[in-house]
Amino acid sequence: MKHWLLLSWTALMMFAACVTEPLSLIPEEPADLQQVVLTAGWEGATRTSLGSGLTGTWTSGDRLAVYDGIAIRCFTLVRSDGPTALFEGKMDISAKTYYAAYPFEAATQCESGNWTLSIPSSQCIAAGDSVAVGALVSVATFTDPKSVSLRNATGLVRVQVAADDITRIQLKGNGGETLSGSVQVTSANGTVSSFTEARKDVTLTHASGTFPKGNYYFAVAPATLASGPVLSLWNNDGLTATKTGGNSLTVPRSGGVNLGDVTTGLTWKEDLVLDSGDTDDSDDNVANTTFDRRVRVVYSASGAKVTGLGSKMTAEVEGNDVTITNNGKETVIYDLSGSATDGFFKLYSGKKQAIVLNGLSLKNPSGASINNQSKKRTFVFVSGTNSLEDGVVASSGDYPDQTEGEDMKAAFFSEGQLIFSGDGSLTVTANGKAGISSDDYVRVMSSPAITVSASAGHAVRGKDFIQIDNGTIKASTSANMKKGFSSDSLVVITGGTTTITVTGSAAYDSEEGDYDGTAGIKADKCFLMSGGTVTITNSGKGGKGIRVGGNSQGTASPQVTVEPSVISGGKLTVTTTGAAYQYMLNGQSESVSSKGIMTGWAIADGHTYSSFSGDLLISGGVVSVNCTYAEAIEAKGTLDVTGGEVYAFSKNEDAINSVSTMTLSGGYVCGISSGNDGIDSNGNLYIDGGVVYAVGKGSPEMAIDANTEGGFKLYVRGGTLFALGNLERGASLTQSCWQSSSWSKNAWYSLTVGDATFAFRTPSSGGKKLVVSGASKPEVKRGVTVSAGTPVFDGNGYLGASVSGGTAVSLSNYTSSMW
Repeated sequence: MKHWLLLSWTALMMFAACVTEPLSLIPEEPADLQQVVLTAGWEGATRTSLGSGLTGTWTSGDRLAVYDGIAIRCFTLVRSDGPTALFEGKMDISAKTYYAAYPFEAATQCESGNWTLSIPSSQCIAAGDSVAVGALVSVATFTDPKSVSLRNATGLVRVQVAADDITRIQLKGNGGETLSGSVQVTSANGTVSSFTEARKDVTLTHASGTFPKGNYYFAVAPATLASGPVLSLWNNDGLTATKTGGNSLTVPRSGGVNLGDVTTGLTWKEDLVLDSGDTDDSDDNVANTTFDRRVRVVYSASGAKVTGLGSKMTAEVEGNDVTITNNGKETVIYDLSGSATDGFFKLYSGKKQAIVLNGLSLKNPSGASINNQSKKRTFVFVSGTNSLEDGVVASSGDYPDQTEGEDMKAAFFSEGQLIFSGDGSLTVTANGKAGISSDDYVRVMSSPAITVSASAGHAVRGKDFIQIDNGTIKASTSANMKKGFSSDSLVVITGGTTTITVTGSAAYDSEEGDYDGTAGIKADKCFLMSGGTVTITNSGKGGKGIRVGGNSQGTASPQVTVEPSVISGGKLTVTTTGAAYQYMLNGQSESVSSKGIMTGWAIADGHTYSSFSGDLLISGGVVSVNCTYAEAIEAKGTLDVTGGEVYAFSKNEDAINSVSTMTLSGGYVCGISSGNDGIDSNGNLYIDGGVVYAVGKGSPEMAIDANTEGGFKLYVRGGTLFALGNLERGASLTQSCWQSSSWSKNAWYSLTVGDATFAFRTPSSGGKKLVVSGASKPEVKRGVTVSAGTPVFDGNGYLGASVSGGTAVSLSNYTSSMW
């Protein structure tokens, strides 16, 4: 049995009388971390009158998050005894105050004693339990590194299920109150102070598909539902019912309310409402569409069955091959369920519609599993566990099932927009073409889990754009020249968790008459990221993490302007390990290079460029790029960093490069190269603010390079600089710089400017000269021990560091003529 917080119930209200029908980085562990056994207890250790179904036990696999002032540490359950448990892990025991959060998976950040935690809006209850695993969250502040008492941050709403066919129960407030999402919680008292991502609903499901009769609990953020609660229920027949309570209801922290039997006396009706909890007020939010009809398609070994057709609708069914035509004016929900290994769903419609994937397993050996020929907006509502798979293409390049004159470009293809939402999972396996493709756009909203793997095409293709607002997306492709995400225009990331894996190589594209490489994300116009988490890995030859504009060599259609790409929030991690792809063209040796992030195109003219396009602005978020064979970050236009955190490493080329002007005016920027310049601009390079850490290989490469051969210059005018290797000759130093003739490899250095101390871990290679700069002459120490601060640069730096020990480094005025 899973443990549940034992709550002291401060409000007990029987509902029956009123019912009316964006983790802190974990750096490499310092040697002085100690193994700790932590005894954890719970607030409120007695059973209450609402205790039926609540237990006081723990289960194996439970994990606790502990912040020791340096990083969030993971503690794992080793033994439990009722409400008390022993957790084991490593942490720094020299801190005076510690902060804990449970469960570990819910914790994303701890700052000044305030945790950012997730109260899930979708809560699945395991067999034998009454509350969903991980739904109840708790926090603590403690000073004894061996003992902690957790305080509840959530409250409970209890419902009784007296029927045996209930599949889903959703709770909302009649006044639209916030009940779940990403919350800020004060460690000292468990109080929810604010929401960073607010949700107005919580939905319960059961691991067995239907709820056994009994009592169950919603775990919610403490709230007062001034106009009472609204409960929506679904049954095995796909029907829905609603219960509404008009009286004010308060769910306290570490307390709860009882709504009683919520299943007796219901009026059931056809479910024509699709609501994923999105707050978006655009037409892309499925909740903003009123549907007229639900058509059900159930696949089985004996053939598909179609029910619910309107008078202006037809269905052609042959085995499990289903083609529906909607010639009417009704807005229809197509509910697909069941299983078939040789079948498809094809749709013709002049109206927008929704496709509900409701526990569907569908494979088509001869073509697409879902082929939507409608050019209207199509909502894809993902419920339960679903899978789609296509077949291989014929020698003509088409699927055997393909109709002449019609596109069929993916295992899940649509002529119109595809907007994904829901709380279920979808797995797409693409053998012949792309995984998911729209000739309009693809958008993922709250909050499905989508896994797409392609062996012959792109994983996800949205011609007009791809936008990820929420959900969990895992995309992979092993095909040559193909991309994880591909768009002829924009790729936009505002939230969610996206993981992209690419393994294919560059190759000759017979359609374009040129060689092309792979990419995690390819956007011909621009890349925009304001939130969420994106992780890209590309191991193919000539492969890029993110490619914006142009072809693989950056010289195609130079007359086309590439819009500025902007990263203003979220966490972006890119790793490319493939070498350049070599080929012969007109007797000349050419190559398709691999890059971490490349924006735009440029045409060189000696030491300058005759034309270029593709600016990159980083104003927030965390960007971490590691590229083995080429530039980690390369903007073919200007590169501006005004905020956020940027870490770039290249083993063989520049870490950070711009074709035009580069301006570093804020945030934290780190460029480390063991084979070339750390930071390099082919135009003027301005350091005006922020913290800059640069490492270059050494003569003639340097830490920071500007294009003096082309008549440009490096300007150091502000900020804090820590550079290993020289600065560009003839630099303009409005802000003074100092130097040391040598530095130690693999050592921690501290740099103190005024009241601020920064710590940097040096790599194993770099130029001989250490150059520093700040608003005043910095104090530099070598071989320090870092005990606190905010880790940055993939653990190679600390901001606001607390350091001890070390040896003072003697500094002299910087002389730019020296290497």
